[in-house]
Amino acid sequence: MLKLHRSSAISCLSALVAGTLLATRPQAAPAKAAAKPAKGPEIFRTTCIGCHSVNADGRMPRLDGVRATPEEWDNIMRRMGRRGYVLSATERKAAVKQITKHQSLTPDENAAIGYLAVSPAANIQESIPSPGQQADFKQTCVSCHSYAKIASHRRSPDSWSYIHDFHLGSFTAALTQSYRDMHWSESAKMATKGLAKSLPFDSADWRAWQQQRGALNAGGTWIVTGHEPMAGDYEARMTLIATGDDDYTLTRAVTYADGRKDTLTGKATLYGGGALRCEWPTAGRAVTASYTIGLPGKGLQGQRIELVGSWQTAHEQHLYGQERGSRLRTQTALPTVLRLSPAWVTPGQGKVEIIATTNGPAPSQWHPLPADAGVTFLSRRNIDATHIGFTMNVGPKARLGALSLTLGAAHHEGDKPMRMDDRIIVAKGIDYIRVTPERAVARLGGIKVPKDGVPFEVMGYSNGPDGIRHTDDDVALAHVPATWSMQEYYNDFEDDEITHIGTLTPSGLFMPANEAAYAKSYTGDHTGNAWIVATHTPTGRSPLHARAYLNVSAPDMVKLIR
Repeated sequence: MLKLHRSSAISCLSALVAGTLLATRPQAAPAKAAAKPAKGPEIFRTTCIGCHSVNADGRMPRLDGVRATPEEWDNIMRRMGRRGYVLSATERKAAVKQITKHQSLTPDENAAIGYLAVSPAANIQESIPSPGQQADFKQTCVSCHSYAKIASHRRSPDSWSYIHDFHLGSFTAALTQSYRDMHWSESAKMATKGLAKSLPFDSADWRAWQQQRGALNAGGTWIVTGHEPMAGDYEARMTLIATGDDDYTLTRAVTYADGRKDTLTGKATLYGGGALRCEWPTAGRAVTASYTIGLPGKGLQGQRIELVGSWQTAHEQHLYGQERGSRLRTQTALPTVLRLSPAWVTPGQGKVEIIATTNGPAPSQWHPLPADAGVTFLSRRNIDATHIGFTMNVGPKARLGALSLTLGAAHHEGDKPMRMDDRIIVAKGIDYIRVTPERAVARLGGIKVPKDGVPFEVMGYSNGPDGIRHTDDDVALAHVPATWSMQEYYNDFEDDEITHIGTLTPSGLFMPANEAAYAKSYTGDHTGNAWIVATHTPTGRSPLHARAYLNVSAPDMVKLIR
């Protein structure tokens, strides 16, 4: 069957959501130039109202049934330029700020699709539900769009229904050619009915968020921990200072696990109370970051605001990081422990000080581990404003696996002690390793388009309490150093693709060759397949090996022309 593939198909959904603002009267006059940057309401009055009718109660029917992320609203407004309504970047930003104050996603909804902003080099595999038990949903919708792209919207039933009509009217030829063996129209109607139930405009969570988001802001100092492939773990103090209208200046003081330090400055904007978008330059590269703040159940009801998100560089998407952090709302707030070091301990290790990165004062109480855990608390010391040291005794009979710790007084949502975000992990040693990502795609470039490389890393694993590899109780211990090599992925006996597809650095970064023709290749270019092989040798033990599959493919031109 011929069908649209996500990596090469027309970006239907991006154009589709433009139907939300699709002009019904293309001859309307554009807005007059303003003497100063236009604010959101002014843009709606002078531009949007030219095509979108307003009811007697002041509502726009074509707009009021949609909630979306800042990126999706910006895409919609960009595409209005095709109808003659070209907004500057400043005007679009003002308009997006205005509409997301009333029609954004909740923190829960934002966090669920946060992986959409992570670098493609991370090779995240998304979980795709089937709305309304619609069996053809993956073929009807997700064959062209990621589920996260679809879930970046919440719509009324009428608005979801319009999605079907817009596709059918705008992409008739593509749908006819690509879905020859199915009744696309009928399947799409079923899918949009399911989406209207699973991704509704109105919900109890949305109504609750509307009542609480007004008090939320991004200002202050965030204590952030993150991981950057190949560069390792790091901590950052990210300070945001309000400059007005939900905009902030940004300063990041970063300390890597190997001692390297960096200070970066940039800017940030908070959209809809929960979507924080940041920009900063580093080493001549433009970096964009996408965060969700105020995760439900923690930041909104308690004394602490939490943050989770990621950053990536433009045109070098193998450079990225994933982060989480928190910010105190009051000086008496309970601490948030973000990471423990060392990452794991062995039975019988004896006294060990575990350094916790924390946001806030030291806890006044310690709630011990279970009596049979074999790990006991001895003492606590304050190291500095953001670090606490816990001296533990790890006995020879310490229970294997991940042991949850609790600290602090009472939890703010009841009488339960507050749980750490990390756990003490007890393991006899590294039993096996895995390469991440285990399946990856690199894309040629370097002449006309940027290259897309892949950073590979090795994670050490314990077999867990059952002692059996690859079972549910296995525990990820830590990233470990490795030596790297490439092996041929044989499609036939004469394959020699590893000689021309690209290079693998000692740090585990694969960079593909350029997109030029290559006469000795079966494909006529530098595309091909290979095994990426890692070797790690634990102290006093035999080497451990693991490998990942790599496909080197042509440039993603669809991404480049969007």
